[in-house]
Amino acid sequence: MVDIAKAGWLYRQTSFLKNWKKNWFSLTVDGYFRCFESPDDLIAKKTISLPNDVIAIVTGVDVDSKSPSHSSQTNMIKLVMRDNNWVLCAENIDDMLAWQITLEQARVSQRSQFRPNNPNIPAYLNDVLMNNPNNGYPIYYRGNYTGRYPSRIVHTPQGPITVVYIEDPYYRYSNSCGNAAMGFLAGTALASTFMFPFWFPLFWF
Repeated sequence: MVDIAKAGWLYRQTSFLKNWKKNWFSLTVDGYFRCFESPDDLIAKKTISLPNDVIAIVTGVDVDSKSPSHSSQTNMIKLVMRDNNWVLCAENIDDMLAWQITLEQARVSQRSQFRPNNPNIPAYLNDVLMNNPNNGYPIYYRGNYTGRYPSRIVHTPQGPITVVYIEDPYYRYSNSCGNAAMGFLAGTALASTFMFPFWFPLFWF
């Protein structure tokens, strides 16, 4: 049985009526993201492969769908795919960020990893990775962050951005994966979050 990287409740927007439905989601370490009716179900309603199916992950105010009436736009997650997108909503901003970094790590897990101190990358991204206040996982956040994780403003040529450092990262590939490898992976996932609106091409090599 494949280990679970993260599981929990998310609201999902239905494809046709655009209603919101609460479902149980499970992400396994092989990158498969599954939607269930409840935690007790054994057969998923929907399944996608993050590395193969998802082009990008958009969150918060960048999502072009309206949030549920009981929630906020800051809690939104959109998985952009070639066919049918998944539009999701977390319970709160910190839960959204925890899902975002976990999903991003799964999505980029089969790609070339981003390594700190590479001379071909911008200095400000190295600064994000090296000056880490809590040894957490850095992720770009657009907007006014009001959650519980440490955050700071980073100045880039395109303007200031907010970087949030997620504590106690959920995603683990195997017990043999060292801290350095996880740091490289964190950098790759961070770089991929800069795809929207315009940073993404700078960080892949």
